[in-house]
Amino acid sequence: MSETFIPLTADEQTTLRKAAYGAVTLISLAYPGALSATRENIAGAKVLTGATGAVGRVLSGKGKFELNGKTTADIADEVLPALAQTVATLEAKAPQESTEFRRVVTTAVRQAAAATRGPKPAQADMIDKITAALATA
Repeated sequence: MSETFIPLTADEQTTLRKAAYGAVTLISLAYPGALSATRENIAGAKVLTGATGAVGRVLSGKGKFELNGKTTADIADEVLPALAQTVATLEAKAPQESTEFRRVVTTAVRQAAAATRGPKPAQADMIDKITAALATA
């Protein structure tokens, strides 16, 4: 299978990273605790950094991003629209990659929740919100 190049701008790549890694962060915020958050973030990051194709190349890139919220609600207000925006961008530029993005983010958040014998009810609710955001484009 040939490698797919997606002509994403630097801002679009940053939004993609923020959306994916932010989704994993939302799962750890839904079930707080230092040890559980560490386990959840490591499990989710392993999935994201193991992604292949053009999405995988962006996710494994060194670009920086920030989540600016101080509460779970603030971060959700930033991440959920970024998920939808990324899917819309990928649908417009490379539809096959939008499917891969949805798959890898969904897998990452499920693995993050499973890292603490979850999903706990709050995590399941957050997974539903993340899935809905991925489907809105």
